Amino acid sequence: MHVNGSIAGKVYSTNTDENYTIPADAFCFISTASLSTNRTLTLPTLTAGVTDGRVLYIRNAATSGSYGWNITAASGNSFSMTSEYGNPLVREEGMVLVANGTTWYMIANAF
Repeated sequence: MHVNGSIAGKVYSTNTDENYTIPADAFCFISTASLSTNRTLTLPTLTAGVTDGRVLYIRNAATSGSYGWNITAASGNSFSMTSEYGNPLVREEGMVLVANGTTWYMIANAF
């Protein structure tokens, strides 16, 4: 496969101060909400053999507030982090996840 240019995917954003589930077809999720408490952000459901290699970018783009998103896997899936960084994902933090079977792995983080 050769790509001459960039790859695009569906971007979802929210300003909600409620728990949120990232839609199944999201390539990128951006939150601009200044949360009133830590909230739960549920990752899209994975299916072994179908979603292997899937990439997801997440960014908490809030510019104020001290609370963040507690990242969690959907029922039947798991989430593995390389460090304690990013859970909760507080303002101006981001991460890149990749799926392997039914597990999301954090492969990069950004401030």
